[in-house]
This record gives sequence, structure tokens and C-alpha cells, in this order.
Amino acid sequence: MAPATEALASSTAEGATSHTLIQLYQPPTPEQERILAALREPFDDDQIRYLGVVVCKACKKTGGAGDCDQHVLAFCPRCRDWLSERHDCLAYIGHADATHRLLNVDPVWFWGPVGYNERGLPATDGHGGLWIRLTVGGMTRLGYGKADDRDSPNAVKETIGDAVRNAGMRFGMALELWRRPPVHKGPFDSILSDCLAQLEAETTHTAAAEGSAV
Repeated sequence: MAPATEALASSTAEGATSHTLIQLYQPPTPEQERILAALREPFDDDQIRYLGVVVCKACKKTGGAGDCDQHVLAFCPRCRDWLSERHDCLAYIGHADATHRLLNVDPVWFWGPVGYNERGLPATDGHGGLWIRLTVGGMTRLGYGKADDRDSPNAVKETIGDAVRNAGMRFGMALELWRRPPVHKGPFDSILSDCLAQLEAETTHTAAAEGSAV
């Protein structure tokens, strides 16, 4: 008979060793509560990295080189990369820092793929993505990872790292970074902010003057 927290292997699942995980709710133990609280601890500023994501459609067509009528190629000190000035700086935690956090809270944490292919390797979906189960402190969460370039020599490592961080987020690890709005960069954003601030100041001054006249 299967354990209470896991279903029998499904004959309809993709792959002979695939199965559906049904984790019944059980209140966390005091030790698990400690682990969950430790995972939710914010990361230090020097552990947070930034990825530049180009948001201008015209610049995207040039591979993010900023070759359009409105934007130019510029170096972003936050992302530490050359790309279109019209981009968002997305905060994230690197795989090494995520692993360090997991080891600190549970030295025997582990992950495993949801399914395997015919060669006995972790199975990926049609997009090159990988579904995993991350187990920390006896608690398991699903996660999904995918490399930006599935043909890259480092695609497998990037996919695993992305999946581990994604599953870690289900535990609350670096959750504040997922919730944080993107940081906009570029001189046009600064100009827009200055104009809005000046407009607000002028509106306030005009309203005060009209109030005094009455």
C-alpha cells in the first residue's frame, strides 16, 4: 500500500517511473516551522543580482542592442551588462546562494525530477523545461525551470538552477524578489520622473495661490 503522502504510479503518466504526488495537509512540526521561517529570511543586498530584460519591442528585434529610433545601447551598472537603455532590471538570487540557503536550513535537502526519459535522465517537456520536486525538512514542493537558450552548452545547469529557485520560492525563499516590481533604467525614465515631479510641484503651487486669492 502506498504511503499516505504519495499516490501509486499512474499508468497514464508520461514515462514508466512517473507518478502523481498527492501531499495531504499536515500541520508543520516545530522544526519545520523553524526551517520555513529561515527560508523566508531576506537575502543580503550583495547576494541579489539583476538581469536586464529589454522591454522595447523594436530593440528586441535587434537582440537587445538598442538599435531603434528612440533608444541606444548603454551600460547598466545594476545589471552589469551592455543592452538597450529601455530595459527592466529584474532581481534574482544566483544558484550558489540559493544552494547555500538550502544547506543552512537542511543539510540533507534534495531534488528529483518528476519524470525520466527512456535513457534514464530527467525528462523535459516540449519547451525544454524541467519539472522537479524539491524536498526540504521533509516537505516537498513542485518547481519548474527552463534555460533561455535550450541549445546552450550550459542549458542543463541553467534549467536545474532555475527549477530549484522556482521550487524554493514555493517555500518562501526569495519570495520578496518575485513580488518586487521591476526596476526601470535609462535616461528617459529619469526625465519622465523629473517632469512628473515638476508638474506636481507646479500644480500644488497653483492650487495654493488660488486658495489664497479666494
